[in-house]
Amino acid sequence: MAAQDKAEIIQKVRETLDKYESRLSDINQRVGNVFRSLRRAVNIYLCQIWSTPELAFEEQNAHDSICEFFDSLPADGYRVHRSAYGITTALEISYSQGHGGRIVAFNAEYDALPGIGHACGHNLIATSSIAAFIAACEAMRALYSDNTGYTVRLLGTPAEEGGGGKLHLINAGAYKNVTACLMVHPFPVLSGAPSLLSSSSCSGQYLANDKILVTFTGKPAHASAAPWEGINALDAVVAAYVNISLLRQRLLPTQKIHGVVLKGGDRPNVIPGTTTLEYYIRSDTVKTLKPLTEKVLKCFEAAATATGCTVEHEWEPAYMDMKTNQSICDGYVTAMNSMGYSTIFDAAGQEGGLSGGSTDMGNVSYEVPGFHGGFYIPTNGVNHTPEFTAGAGSQEGFKRSLYCAAGMAVVACQVRDKQAQEAAKCPTGEKCRGWHPLQRGEDLHFPRLEAQPRDGAPLNPESNTYTTVIGGWKLSALLSSREGNVCLAQNTKHTIIIGESYLCFPSMESTAEQRRVSVLLVLLLQSCRRHTFTMTEKDLKVDPEPTARDLDLGEVLAVQATPEEERRVLWKLDCL
Repeated sequence: MAAQDKAEIIQKVRETLDKYESRLSDINQRVGNVFRSLRRAVNIYLCQIWSTPELAFEEQNAHDSICEFFDSLPADGYRVHRSAYGITTALEISYSQGHGGRIVAFNAEYDALPGIGHACGHNLIATSSIAAFIAACEAMRALYSDNTGYTVRLLGTPAEEGGGGKLHLINAGAYKNVTACLMVHPFPVLSGAPSLLSSSSCSGQYLANDKILVTFTGKPAHASAAPWEGINALDAVVAAYVNISLLRQRLLPTQKIHGVVLKGGDRPNVIPGTTTLEYYIRSDTVKTLKPLTEKVLKCFEAAATATGCTVEHEWEPAYMDMKTNQSICDGYVTAMNSMGYSTIFDAAGQEGGLSGGSTDMGNVSYEVPGFHGGFYIPTNGVNHTPEFTAGAGSQEGFKRSLYCAAGMAVVACQVRDKQAQEAAKCPTGEKCRGWHPLQRGEDLHFPRLEAQPRDGAPLNPESNTYTTVIGGWKLSALLSSREGNVCLAQNTKHTIIIGESYLCFPSMESTAEQRRVSVLLVLLLQSCRRHTFTMTEKDLKVDPEPTARDLDLGEVLAVQATPEEERRVLWKLDCL
């Protein structure tokens, strides 16, 4: 089947959202008789999430409300899984057509904050993902009648606020084989761009985050009668706080350290014997976070040494930085602007445009191609304030979450549409005997490596390509072709076509051989980034600086990689 025109996809998504908006809107608005009872019920479900805030891993009402909503829909083929993946308040709603194919997932968060309810707007995240899921399913049903299989999934992800719910889901296999995972998050309207509805960013917006609980143990004593008999654990807290404050003077703008005293003592006339601190340590990437965390640990150890206390620490779930997928970003921004919604690629240049926060969606983005967009709602306060709670419960906030749902649904249709295109032909027009999709293929961004060929080969203006030779393979990066950005890898035996999300093997019959060459090509592409790789018996290791030793291609071709091993290798290399 030919690819659907983007305008046709947008129209079908809009029709679906218009159809369901009456079920999701305020109960006082007019609605047709056909949907009146459903609309009333769904309004209650969504209002319950905002009006009955629940903390991490306690979101039973939200879990039940969403599942009941899908149970109430006509028989549309949705499969409802309560307490999914062994997590009590996680859920999964799925819809499949055909067999196999790509899987698009939408994350729905719904946990709240202690004392101030939905001050981070996770109720709107749930709303937008539910709407995007339904719109994508209905649009695909209406537009695609071929046999290309696909699956659309709604994942209810509890405990983003510190509990690392998505880490549990990752470990349980919830994201295995997912092609793309999308969600959007609300923020206050940007003062520098009041008309902006939404934005996306490929880097820098969500930081890697280590969370640590620190306990100092001293010796209690009477604070007035015999203070010399005690070892003051509160002194250790004060010393640690001062040490870290001094360290903060030398932090990069992308690094943050902040903490609170959870326990400072019991009575003024008792030398505190035990005190507790909790700190968050953030940096722009996991790589730059590690040395910063080590410095903070030394601050705690120095405080313990200086005061005579002992120190123990406990790690909470660590969040990785967000590696947003470029192709999904581009598709989302284009779709939103096509529908008339003011959306830009990166809000970093706008006043208040950088989040500075962290999310467990970052961990997901290290597993599968991910997208974590932002959208802006009218509110008198920033996230994590009572004022933002009010904005998250407003009708305008609700409407804006639906606008973003439309953009995500269009991207989901395009992911499925692209799959059909790639299955039908290869970019050079040759008949493909087989193709092997990369788990994180679109994140490799080979066309964006053109400025860093290993041998410094210049652009060929006639063919608009960069070429370089590595270990007997000639790599040609075609920067802009009718079929998009394409790379050809050629040696005396094979020609392999590398698209943004696939590999094509016109000359190879064997699936096993294709798997091995998948590993090879990732190594070749990463070599263009000035990395040299060496092989061990069980793994691949990278030397960050190039050496005289070139890649031993015969050694790589001998690797008998299983699909799971290949997925892990691709993930490891792509995250360097």
